[in-house]
Amino acid sequence: IIAFIFDFICVITIAVGLMIPFSAAVGYNDYADKLDSVTEKYRKEYNIPEITSDEYDKLSAEEKEAYTNDYNAAVEAANKALENDEKAKKIWNMVTHLSLLIVIIPLLISFILYEFVLPLFLKNGQTLGKKIFGLCLMRTDGVKVNNMQLFVRTVLGKFAIETMIPVYILLMLFMNAADIFLLLLLAAIAVSQVIIFAVTRNNSLIHDLLAGTAAVDYASQRIFSSTQDLIEYQKRVAADRAAREKY
Repeated sequence: IIAFIFDFICVITIAVGLMIPFSAAVGYNDYADKLDSVTEKYRKEYNIPEITSDEYDKLSAEEKEAYTNDYNAAVEAANKALENDEKAKKIWNMVTHLSLLIVIIPLLISFILYEFVLPLFLKNGQTLGKKIFGLCLMRTDGVKVNNMQLFVRTVLGKFAIETMIPVYILLMLFMNAADIFLLLLLAAIAVSQVIIFAVTRNNSLIHDLLAGTAAVDYASQRIFSSTQDLIEYQKRVAADRAAREKY
């Protein structure tokens, strides 16, 4: 668990470091400023009332109700005006799409660098977290993990299913654009992770199940370099057992 948390922090740190220059490169701040200007324009045009929490607390019950009604009516009118403003809609769409790109691309790069490229150098699927805590990866049959399995585990399992789908849904929630299907999908992924972890012999998660891999203790685990080596070892063990048996 500690190795997993350590690796998660490393991946996020790399991703955040990449998000800052990537955000500047795609011009996100310019579109965000334009959206703020348009929003502020309609707030003023429809006189959306604004008071501090302290000022609100000092109001009587009738004044609070009147303020809430006025506020909701003004916001609803401003939102309708925004929806009918084609220029504002284009700016909003650009902000939404750029937000997704700023999250997706840096996360993908950080996963590939940390969970795929780095283990190619450290060998046996080891990341920094696994290296520090004496763990490694292998196939579930005890054979050394290959590059394709490592790629599937990283990109399809860890990035696409376990990270990007939840991140996308959370972004849609933040932007008030999520529907019940997305919420059900998020719940299904979370429940699936718990069930898979509970019922699999190796306490796997989705990424290990897809790639056919398992995290093991590096010092004590025998890992075979190929399937043929595994078969030869099984033959020797069977032969030794047969030689010790009495007929």
